[in-house]
Amino acid sequence: VKITDIERIRGAGLDLDTLSERFLEAAVKQLLVDGFFHGDPHPGNVLVDLNSSNVCMIDLGMCGQLTLQQRFTLIKLMIVVRQQDAAAMAQVMHGLSTPFRAVDEAAYRRDFARRVGRFLDPDSKAPVGDAMNVGFDVLRDNGLRLDPAFTLAVKAMMQAEVIATTLEPGGGMLTRGYEIAERLLRERLAAECVRLGGHGAEGLLLDLPRHAPALQ
Repeated sequence: VKITDIERIRGAGLDLDTLSERFLEAAVKQLLVDGFFHGDPHPGNVLVDLNSSNVCMIDLGMCGQLTLQQRFTLIKLMIVVRQQDAAAMAQVMHGLSTPFRAVDEAAYRRDFARRVGRFLDPDSKAPVGDAMNVGFDVLRDNGLRLDPAFTLAVKAMMQAEVIATTLEPGGGMLTRGYEIAERLLRERLAAECVRLGGHGAEGLLLDLPRHAPALQ
């Protein structure tokens, strides 16, 4: 059944939090660790076997691939959105874009702060996907075109957010997915005998370029 078919999943006695965790780990590993990901993980393409509780992804006609640097940047984007930092989000998205006409940098920053900032307000209940969609609009309106591979990755991340929060309302990409990303990256680096000390995800981000060979 579709992974968002809550009634049938509950009827089969399966735990929604466990399914959310399993799906999020798959999505995070694809996007941030492996760099090869399902490009269209909407609920119709993510199924649950009610007998085994396995999560199955189907319809792999649209897949994406991220370079190591793009994966670093996607992690950075998650961090600044989690920190509700509209100015930093504007900078990260600008850095991934190519201008298709002259860009007024100051106007772009003002436009981004005005239109996206309200979605990052601590009191806002808007899904993170709303902030990202408006961010895409601001880029385009200001003469900037986001890298196609990164656009696909962000949209896949937003679709994963919808599934995860349907199963576990408090467990989206910026909460539980963020924790999973930190754990998976630590495990990958630890396997290469890299010492990370007590760094959180923000510190890990700063260390990633130095440890790039371990993540290839």
